[in-house]
Amino acid sequence: MDASELNRWQSRIVAIALTMCGVGCNDSQSPQEPTRSALEGPVVTTRSPAAEHEQTVSNKEAETSNSDEVIDTQPGLIFRPDDDRRVVDPQVLENADIDVIESKRLRLYTDVDQDIARNIPPVIDLVYERLLEDYGPLPPARDEKEFQMSGYLIGDRDRFLAAGLLPAKLAGFQHGQHSGQEFWMYDQELDYYRRHLAIHEATHCFMMRVPGIHPPLWYLEGMADFYGTHRFNERGHLEFGVMPDSPKDFLGFGRIDMIRQEVEAGRALSVVEVSELGEVEFSRSRSTPYAWSWALCKFLDTHPRYQKRFRQLRDHLIGPGFVETAEQLFAPDMWLLEAEWEEFCRAIDFGWEFEANAFVVGTEPPVDLPPTATLTIAADQGWTSSGYDLKAGEGVQVTADGQAVLDSSPVDWVSEPQGITFEYANGFPVGRLMAAVLVDPAEVNESNQKRMEVVDIGKSGLVRSEVGGLLMFRVNDFGNNRSNNVGSYELTLEAVDDASVAP
Repeated sequence: MDASELNRWQSRIVAIALTMCGVGCNDSQSPQEPTRSALEGPVVTTRSPAAEHEQTVSNKEAETSNSDEVIDTQPGLIFRPDDDRRVVDPQVLENADIDVIESKRLRLYTDVDQDIARNIPPVIDLVYERLLEDYGPLPPARDEKEFQMSGYLIGDRDRFLAAGLLPAKLAGFQHGQHSGQEFWMYDQELDYYRRHLAIHEATHCFMMRVPGIHPPLWYLEGMADFYGTHRFNERGHLEFGVMPDSPKDFLGFGRIDMIRQEVEAGRALSVVEVSELGEVEFSRSRSTPYAWSWALCKFLDTHPRYQKRFRQLRDHLIGPGFVETAEQLFAPDMWLLEAEWEEFCRAIDFGWEFEANAFVVGTEPPVDLPPTATLTIAADQGWTSSGYDLKAGEGVQVTADGQAVLDSSPVDWVSEPQGITFEYANGFPVGRLMAAVLVDPAEVNESNQKRMEVVDIGKSGLVRSEVGGLLMFRVNDFGNNRSNNVGSYELTLEAVDDASVAP
């Protein structure tokens, strides 16, 4: 690879290696759109792999902390670590009845039926192109060879142990494990989750081939699950990093149900708490830390207010600056972020609409509530700021009118502010007018940890702020069915004195 092909990964590494080479370039690639037919494209089945280096395997936890790795450089170039995959004797494969299915980016060793296994390498080729698009090409190899991984799709654990293809120190993993340019995974009963797990581990192999990479573990695991969450769209093209839209198409994923169960049990995690998940938490549980990490990565990468900032973190994966940069990027509206994240986790569902559920807040600071005011609340938007700040103990009488169409199949579902009582979302009729006070963060303490006080309004109701904050409204609906709403409610607000709002 010549100097013109130096890439974003190299420019990030240069921040560490500046005193050694002082050079960095920027390049990115745009992949062809992947299609279902690509999964049936050319793969080579062979028993004669040509890997070059044997591997001494280390565990995943050790690999997530390689910031002290010596960066291999020549003037103007930074190289990725040498291909460390093992050389496998073809006779060993023959004796163990293990096949090799090979594509450009993956050499897959497996004892699983080839009609099942042959679909995995093309999927890895496609997600590799998406990773290039998002992160830029990997640093070049000194031997100028293309990057390729080795994967082990295991049906019979003992077969791979006996053949020396499953290191004994790794054999206790539950689902998948990676090291260097290799990953191991047990075969899965469900086709979707087999692909998901392979993508997850391949993503680790891609990201950990960058010298000096050191993002926190929640990010590494969350983004591996992010890319692993995939689907075929209506044209048969494979999409990565999607929001699951139906349980039947994402069988085995389970992350959404895990979040629901944790929230229901009172174990919801804030953004800060998810960002503090580390090796202890991930070694203690092989489920919930992954669910929280995926949910936060998906939330930040898709939410219109936070997406750009979150993607800026891709430029801070090298060295120790990730956490500090993240804090700086999100500090200006961390309280709002936590409130929106809390709402997302509380009502998370398949097909969640991030843009339609985003809080609508103005750029101007809220003002004191006047004696009377009018307001329009659109049915297809999330919690919407009134622009008014309620003081502690202050109240406002709300009267609402208007109509909204919540669905048009098979006929129009027309709702007024009192809602439609034969369909409930979030514990209230769909279409019902709801109010909330986004609590002033200065008022949150050990005795009051609420970020939002939600109030049922309907056609008419009273909002009283116990601690003070931003007055907001929303038309109640499911988080995966809001964008198709049409119409709005007209609100009249009347300030009431303290005596009128006594309990």
